[in-house]
Amino acid sequence: MDKLVEFLLRETPSHAKELKSDIGLLLSSLENTQSAVEGMLRKIDKSDYAKIGEYYSMADQLRNIKEKVNELEQSMTIVDSVEQEDEEELQGVSSSSKLNYGDYTVDSSVPHGLFENFTHKRPSGFSLEGNRYSARDWKQILRIICEVLNQRDKKIFDSFVRDKNMQGNTRVYFAYTDDRMYNGRKVSGSDIYVETNHNANGICSIIGNMLERYEIPVASIEIYLRSDYTPLHDEDENEKKK
Repeated sequence: MDKLVEFLLRETPSHAKELKSDIGLLLSSLENTQSAVEGMLRKIDKSDYAKIGEYYSMADQLRNIKEKVNELEQSMTIVDSVEQEDEEELQGVSSSSKLNYGDYTVDSSVPHGLFENFTHKRPSGFSLEGNRYSARDWKQILRIICEVLNQRDKKIFDSFVRDKNMQGNTRVYFAYTDDRMYNGRKVSGSDIYVETNHNANGICSIIGNMLERYEIPVASIEIYLRSDYTPLHDEDENEKKK
């Protein structure tokens, strides 16, 4: 099994990520099923030894399966960082010439709307309802937003864990543990972890959903950039077409 996992992580990392996510969902279903069986077990007539024995046996099998699936999930530890991917992507573009990253610096005082296209762009911070915050990357923006909203209303923020609309289709975005996250970070002042391994536009989409739950207008948040590498990628695409 270890050799298979190593092969998948090395040769098909994108499929390995998808597989790890699906395994996490399976693990969650197993946990829910085990809890349901154990809950039913407690309601069985204590004199019905045969039924009690059957339920104990089935619960034990579920527990063993869950442990094996959990071991598989843990073995598929993927060193996955959006920042690392972005850096590698930049290093691979126009590799024939030395890059001067200073050429792609932008005016950090210019505000941008939350739902602009931020692919190949790096943030310097954001403002929310007139309060400005510095941030070195998109992950930090997401974490700060989470902290601010949690301080405003802990009950609403806590509800994200149980709200299916605040979770990904195949991934966990908010949870009380980071076991099924690629890059989960605990939100300061809460017991909740947030998945930070998203691209820029994905993070902005999650922020938009959070603001909606808090009934905060999307227009109240503005993003500030420090660099825009879009021209670099456009140049590289034009070179490939020649």
